[in-house]
Amino acid sequence: MGLNKKGILKISGMSCRIIGLLMIPTVIAALIMGEYETALHFTLVAAGAVVLSFMLRGPVRSASSRLKMRDGFLAVTLIWFIAAIIGCIPYILSGAITDPFKAFFEACSGFASTGSSVLQDLDGIPGSILFWRAFTGWIGGMWMIVLAIALMPALGLSGQAVSRPETPGPALEKITPNMLRIAKSLILIYGGMTAAEVIFLCAGGMDFFDSLLCSFSTIGTGGFACNASSIGYYSSAYVDVVITVFMLLAGMSFTLHYTALRHGPKAYLRDTEFKFYIFIILAFTAIITIDLYANGIYPSMGGSVDKAAFQTISMASTTGFANAGFDVWPELSKMLLFVLMFIGGCSGSAAGGIKAARIFIVLNYIRKGIAIRLHPNAVMDVRINGRRVPSTTMASVVMYVFLFAFVSAAGALIVSFDDVSPLTCISGVLSCMSNTGPALGRIGVEGGYNAF
Repeated sequence: MGLNKKGILKISGMSCRIIGLLMIPTVIAALIMGEYETALHFTLVAAGAVVLSFMLRGPVRSASSRLKMRDGFLAVTLIWFIAAIIGCIPYILSGAITDPFKAFFEACSGFASTGSSVLQDLDGIPGSILFWRAFTGWIGGMWMIVLAIALMPALGLSGQAVSRPETPGPALEKITPNMLRIAKSLILIYGGMTAAEVIFLCAGGMDFFDSLLCSFSTIGTGGFACNASSIGYYSSAYVDVVITVFMLLAGMSFTLHYTALRHGPKAYLRDTEFKFYIFIILAFTAIITIDLYANGIYPSMGGSVDKAAFQTISMASTTGFANAGFDVWPELSKMLLFVLMFIGGCSGSAAGGIKAARIFIVLNYIRKGIAIRLHPNAVMDVRINGRRVPSTTMASVVMYVFLFAFVSAAGALIVSFDDVSPLTCISGVLSCMSNTGPALGRIGVEGGYNAF
């Protein structure tokens, strides 16, 4: 049976309208800042997107929107592609990025909440463009949560089916039978965390505009900063602590946050993935702290802890913020940051990467294999939250990790034709695959992806 082309076209039209409407906050921001020409650009693009949505949906209005699994995967891919195409036009019209390919790169990075950027000198960029840049990362972090829970069930696909790459983790449709209620609750949590961070950052002396953009980039794990030096620009231990805490929260499962709000904070302590995620962060922070202090990178242990904790959580949550130039750190610390990009955050979070649950399963699968070789009659199970992980799930996870590594290696090989160092190739591709943003080598904290 062929693809449901009319249904996919109908969804594409609806996506155009959503992206157009999501430009309204940027229009308001541009008007507030007195950037009337940029406000006009966004208005025209938004209006064009809405008109295009009706043109696409008109001929297929009565078509069935019920999609099979492969239809759903194609529809989701088209949604991201359409968002990037529409989202890149304001960059071009404003003159912030004149090259269409670079503008598409920036928009795609935003909606994927990656944070990789071709913009290096941000001083001459209109404030409303910086707002849109950070806002796309915030949208991208929230989009899959809403897509999996609210939109896809309406198309005939369950939230569990669409979020299958995010499993194992909390089963979305088992939290409550009301999918729309779940989506609203998670959006409120997402928005509430963003508002809370804005308040805390403003309380520390950061101006409202920077606080808002940093909060967009933190909670969405997009990592688009307001200046080329990222968070290191503010040279504030208070700002570092606030952003560190919210990066940690953003890297955790939002369905777990939802469960904890309903059933109490003990829900965190019962979650296997959360405990493994925290263990990774504490272990890596401790090792990097010792490495930085022993090599004299920072004169005090407190300073070493601050930089190590911030950068560890930034990489683990795939936010990609930086409060220090980690390119000059010892090789051990840089390698640990590289590993964190590979691991990523928790399932059901805004973070990218392979996800902590998958890494946990793979490690236990290896441990189980070794134990069975040593004790052939032993019976061992891999368990998540007290439940046995089926062998089919373990096989899927192993296949996913292998595919992730294979695509990353193939991508690095292709990028190497651009005559850049192996470190830049490998870390750059892995950073984009994991939605981290900055990498090592020529595309470090202040390097940018213009190196390619």
